[in-house]
Amino acid sequence: MPGRVGTLFHRLWQDVSWLVATWEVFKELFSRGPKQAELLTWAAPDLFRLLDRLLVQDLFLALSRLTDPARDRGRDNVSLSALAMEADEVDDRKLATEIKTTVKEIRASCQPLLERRNRVLAHSDLATALDPEKELMPGITFDETDNLVQKVVALLQSIELHYCDSSTIYDAKLVSVDAENLVALLQLARQGEEESRCQGDSR
Repeated sequence: MPGRVGTLFHRLWQDVSWLVATWEVFKELFSRGPKQAELLTWAAPDLFRLLDRLLVQDLFLALSRLTDPARDRGRDNVSLSALAMEADEVDDRKLATEIKTTVKEIRASCQPLLERRNRVLAHSDLATALDPEKELMPGITFDETDNLVQKVVALLQSIELHYCDSSTIYDAKLVSVDAENLVALLQLARQGEEESRCQGDSR
């Protein structure tokens, strides 16, 4: 990849890999239905409530950063828009236009996240903090979040394919399998507790 395009792409590649891993862990733990939710509540309610919140916050912040402008308040950002600017610098105008168009679409879909980032996550808006019900912010659904993650991944793959004739498969199976194994261990622990209780009751 020419110029600073390669350096910036590598950093974005790392950020998107972490984004995908965060999303896969969240899905494995918190989107498998009420039975698994009840299991997590049985095992460690406060811990999993905290983990749920931290994963969502990390995910929202990551998506927000990726769609930040190339430059903001006099400082350069590591963002997809910055990559478009670098592509433009090396006269790769077609790719730069493709990136800008896609980022504009992603950013439009990210507006609820950006508002939450600006008012709650990165800053603490006074009106929102003092009267959260009055200052309700637009939400974002599970499917909308999944679609955003997939769009970001598809854009990175398209850029890599443009320069390298190949692209990364953003697969976080190793991380999601860890989450899956954790759930399986909790299921065994609960089963063991229930069997011990039944044996005690039968005596």
